[in-house]
Amino acid sequence: MLNTEDSFSVSSSGSLDDVRHFQDIPAGSIISSSEHPILTSLPAQNALFLQVIAGPDMGKRFSLHRNSAFRVGRTNGEIQIHDPLLDTESALVSMTPSGIFIIDDSEEYELKLHEEVIWGSSVVELVENTKCRHDVVHSDLFSPFSLDLPPRRPLFQQVAMIVLPLLVGGVIAVITGMWFFLMMSIASSLMLGINLKSGHGQSKKYRRILDDGIAKDKARAHSVHGLECPGALKRPLSEAMTWGRGSREVNCESSQLRFEDLPMLQSVPIYSRLYKNSAQVFDAHVSVSVFRHLLLQLILKTKGARIFIDPALLRILPAECELLQVLPNVELMSSSSNLDGGSEQDWLIFASESDVKLEGWIGSVVRFLEPHRNRPPVDELLQRRVPLTILDEDTSGAENNLALSFHHFAECPAPRFDTGQVLRCTAHGMASRTFEKLFLNWLNQLSTLALEQNSVVVSEHPLFDIDAAQERWQSSLFTRSLSFPVGISDGAETILDLSVHGPHLLLAGTTGSGKSQLLRSIILSLVYSFAPSRLALVLIDFKGAAGLGQFERLPHTQAVLSDLEEGEFDRSLKFLRADLEKRERLFRSLAVSSYTDYLHLMYKRNEKPKYPELLIVVDEFKMLTDQFPQSMNELMRVATIGRSLGVHLLLSTQKPRGNVSSDITSNIGTTLCLRVASSAESISVIDSDLAAKIPLSSPGAGYIKYSDGSLIPFQSLYIDSPRKPPEQAACSLSILGTGISSKTLIPESADEDARLADYVSRVQAVCAPSDYRPIPHRKASSTLSISEGRRLLLGVVEIAAAGDHHEVELDSQIGPISLVAEQNQRWELLRTLAVQALAADIETHILCGEYSSFTYFQNFVQESGWQVSSLVGPFDPEFQTLVWREVTQESSSNRPILFLIDGLDSWLEMHVKELEASRTLQRLLMNAPTKNHIVVAGSHTSLKGSMAQLFSTQLLSDEAISKDPLKSISKNILHPAPHNFSVEGKLVKKFSPHSKITSAELIPAQSALPRDISPPISSHECWNQLPLKITLKEAAKLPLVFPAHLSSQQNLVLRTAVTRHNELMVTAYPMHQCTAIVGPRLSGKTALLDALQQLNPEYSYLRISGKIPATAEQLAEIQRHLETTPHLVLLLDDLQFVAHEVQQKILQNMSQLEHVFFTVVPNPRLMSLPLYSAGIGAIRGFALMPQSPRDLEFFASANLADDLKTEGQIPAGRVLYINQGDSVALQVPIEGTSR
Repeated sequence: MLNTEDSFSVSSSGSLDDVRHFQDIPAGSIISSSEHPILTSLPAQNALFLQVIAGPDMGKRFSLHRNSAFRVGRTNGEIQIHDPLLDTESALVSMTPSGIFIIDDSEEYELKLHEEVIWGSSVVELVENTKCRHDVVHSDLFSPFSLDLPPRRPLFQQVAMIVLPLLVGGVIAVITGMWFFLMMSIASSLMLGINLKSGHGQSKKYRRILDDGIAKDKARAHSVHGLECPGALKRPLSEAMTWGRGSREVNCESSQLRFEDLPMLQSVPIYSRLYKNSAQVFDAHVSVSVFRHLLLQLILKTKGARIFIDPALLRILPAECELLQVLPNVELMSSSSNLDGGSEQDWLIFASESDVKLEGWIGSVVRFLEPHRNRPPVDELLQRRVPLTILDEDTSGAENNLALSFHHFAECPAPRFDTGQVLRCTAHGMASRTFEKLFLNWLNQLSTLALEQNSVVVSEHPLFDIDAAQERWQSSLFTRSLSFPVGISDGAETILDLSVHGPHLLLAGTTGSGKSQLLRSIILSLVYSFAPSRLALVLIDFKGAAGLGQFERLPHTQAVLSDLEEGEFDRSLKFLRADLEKRERLFRSLAVSSYTDYLHLMYKRNEKPKYPELLIVVDEFKMLTDQFPQSMNELMRVATIGRSLGVHLLLSTQKPRGNVSSDITSNIGTTLCLRVASSAESISVIDSDLAAKIPLSSPGAGYIKYSDGSLIPFQSLYIDSPRKPPEQAACSLSILGTGISSKTLIPESADEDARLADYVSRVQAVCAPSDYRPIPHRKASSTLSISEGRRLLLGVVEIAAAGDHHEVELDSQIGPISLVAEQNQRWELLRTLAVQALAADIETHILCGEYSSFTYFQNFVQESGWQVSSLVGPFDPEFQTLVWREVTQESSSNRPILFLIDGLDSWLEMHVKELEASRTLQRLLMNAPTKNHIVVAGSHTSLKGSMAQLFSTQLLSDEAISKDPLKSISKNILHPAPHNFSVEGKLVKKFSPHSKITSAELIPAQSALPRDISPPISSHECWNQLPLKITLKEAAKLPLVFPAHLSSQQNLVLRTAVTRHNELMVTAYPMHQCTAIVGPRLSGKTALLDALQQLNPEYSYLRISGKIPATAEQLAEIQRHLETTPHLVLLLDDLQFVAHEVQQKILQNMSQLEHVFFTVVPNPRLMSLPLYSAGIGAIRGFALMPQSPRDLEFFASANLADDLKTEGQIPAGRVLYINQGDSVALQVPIEGTSR
């Protein structure tokens, strides 16, 4: 907000038609209008700046962009000026095409280039160019700025510039007869002459450099101030004496600059050197008000000097001299005073009629000459040393027009003044009340603690002795009062009691008033007075826990709620309401009507109270009212109901006006009000404007309004460090009018949060928390150990309205659980359950209805090294049916089995025609409780129809609820927090059997894989799918599996292929018979022959390829082998190409062969082949890559196996071994490397 009292008026000729509140205009917003001359006159690359030319941030500048708006404030906004007198958000600078405007709460002004505006105690100027117009100088206030000006234009050049256009124009007019050229030349010469006259005949560069020097000197002058401005003590004091405001020439110099060319600076601060550390005299014949201003400057600017005051001044300035005596370095002269010269740093202030003797005095002297009295002669000693004389220049009786005369030995006494000259100004006067106020404010600043001098620090209060606190916790367990100190009033300690002055309190105070300190000290006082079993805290902090977050570690603290979402706050309120209902039921059962009676009963029974008193602290409840008005109303209902149940409310706010409703007022017993921003806010809280008059330099000072309307002032406690600080420089202050002297104040080394943490740590180290938990933590158990046995923690179920908060362990009696959520949320919970089950050696089966889900859990199994009983993807419904069927047939009720299904809705949709798979799943769900099966099925959308009815419990994420058209509009379903689930069904009834509540919230368990243990060895059977590929070398190392009733006496026994159990299967074949290996091209028939030959080297083999034409030599070779090789196994590849006579030869000599294996692509046209016709209709054989039952028509009786596919594929080498109606899927090993 603009300081209209001390700032100049800004022209409003170009203001907008409608005045808007600056908070309604967002920063950076674009405002369109016609282009303003200020903007059109600037080059596009140039920018405008706001330059702070006086104030705490002097020298800082802020760039302004076209068509934008900028907020101005102390801590908020794009333009931040750290001025104590500036509001958090003070004004808005709107840079529109039609001009630059300053908008405050009530008015709108146009700001022109190089004009100044005052915000708080800072002076800001609008300047141009990308570089700063002037660098503010602090170090040298008196030396002139040196300007590098270009040479001046000589007179003949100026004359030539004017005459030459006239001559040229006249010649052209005479020659051409066009006298219009002459008129143009006259006008041009006239305009050029006016320009040279206004610029003293100098160039633009000359004028620009000179303007820059003027701006620098003007800014330097503004940096020097006395004590007349608001917030003077908040700004650094200059090393000069300020007399008032006047006019003087610009303090610049250059070889090209003449004195008469220097412009005058109007109404700038007039100052001179402060000749300290040398013997000299200020001989001041001024009014009393001017002398007060001079006297206070001397006190503040002569740090560390001793100051002697003449007793004669007590008659002229009694109040001021009495104040000065508080300072340890100020001494009132007496007959015993030692004035034997002193030192050059000392000062002597005496009146004109004093009899002070100055012989031998070498320090500085100030003589006050009373107005309207004759000037006494000056001592010879003074005549030799007087550098400055101040004379009264106004003969009309006014006392503020002064003339300063500097003597010849005063070197550079003031800017642009030489010795012997007279400097005139209008002096700054100061009223007695202002003198007292500024002096007391300065006393405040002597203490680095920045407290009121009569503050009580926490470390010195006996309440905060941790050893005494432990004894107090025991003795105060059954006390009826909750009393605590808030500070001191009239020299005595002020005590409030929640039972007497409550039950609820209101604390108000603006920024910097000490509100946070008071709030923290109240909490600390209660914590050090009462044990957690007697007092519990619920802290609600809208500052992101910056204010109250340190108290979270206290054993008293039950919850710290910060940066709330509405759902989180509603949850907390529901738990609080449930806690009140539990208290009411307990009180009725005990026949007591109030918490006081309850405590008395517990005392008589010698029992510890089950319910402590509960204090709910809300810091900045205005934000709660604005963001969640319904929640605030509910909180007030909690407060109203809890009056007699031991529940108290402490509300804190910066801006009470308009936020303290009648509902709040009716519940508040006592109000504490520190400094507030306006009288209206003070009246709205304590029915008085006194709180608005508390000075800015008095943090912690305020007023207490009791329920009977009485009002008392108080000073709050201050939280200092509990550790003893190191000895260092300190000061001792006295409080005027009270006779009280403060103790030594030592600057604090640690910040406020660190000091508070020390007090909290002391309590935390010696005090254990109670079992009382009105608002449980949301977080479920996050660390699960394999030592916890067969425990499957689903999470924590919350029924906030009933106050229930229970851990949930999965068992079959809960029934199947449906989990509806997004993929990542489902995966997290399912993975957590899998980790727990595998760690506890529980048989675990995972079905994935989506390929992404299958990939996720496949990576989980591979990375962990843990083995699940089965992991099936979405494209293998037959294998999944096989697993479910075998598991349900083999399992017993004593052994739990966990089934995790993800993407069930997708799986059902994909396999809608797989009736057998659907029926098997339904049987699994229906029999789960009796079979001790735990089923958790996740899906993206809610299940429909009969399948949904098979699940007794449903878990839904908030997103799933919002997508469900019926559930999204239901009032009975609870919307969970992010990452949590809403619970419906049997699980809710388990914890709330007699309640009408149908929905609860689940906080899911979270568990990572243990890194410090090896994967346990599973004791359960694993249902793995066949490998997509395996090598002969790998297959040879596998254990062997033999069929039942295998006899090697009448059969040929061969190692054949790999089973899904990762074993090498041994098959038997009748002697002297043939076995067909059928399959399409490239299905791996030849690879099976290779595997039979290489895996069984103990036999002799004759291999015939049909691709080689039969010859007489080949037939002779076959005959020779038949006659000479015992145990010969014949391998025929591509039977359809083997010659007819060769096949006939083999049939004729079948008795001489152990066995015959032939490969063929089935085709009815091959019935004419002897071996083909002999093998068709067989009950034993191999079928490679069969896709359907039609591919098995070669055999008499054969069915496709359920485990034939792997990840939905039938790869090359996948063979179906058919033996008397049974079919077994195998994988043929091949040469090479596995995939």
